[in-house]
Amino acid sequence: MKAISKRLERLETLFAPRAAKDDDWGSLASVHDELLRLAARFGEPRCSEITAELDALGPAGLWNEAVRTLLADHGYVQTGDESFAETVARSLDIRTDELRLCIAHGRIGSMLLDRFREPCETTDNEKHSIGSAHVRKSQGAGAVGVSTADRIH
Repeated sequence: MKAISKRLERLETLFAPRAAKDDDWGSLASVHDELLRLAARFGEPRCSEITAELDALGPAGLWNEAVRTLLADHGYVQTGDESFAETVARSLDIRTDELRLCIAHGRIGSMLLDRFREPCETTDNEKHSIGSAHVRKSQGAGAVGVSTADRIH
């Protein structure tokens, strides 16, 4: 069980997009700049707090928090006995080994966006485990037959 936990911890560090060496925020630079622009509307004391919080989070932390918020908005909340990676896998209706493949192919962001493009009417925190066949109403019953490999590629 420790080996699985260690693998999931390493997996969670891979969630954020890679940044270029000369740019700490990488592809999230425009998001970072927009957040700071919006924070300026609150005035100096609050803007400084937001800037400090963003700097403390860094790009990986901001990405993780954005995903946590997206999942929570759709009813997928990390439980006490699961990791963030397990929560993401559960929300995508895949196993953690399939999530690893998704990350390796650079598809995690697009899979999350595809999955949560529309508001979700149901949640699955109590009823479903990782890899279950949870289907949103907007997907229809035919979506269950789509293989994970098809969704990843």
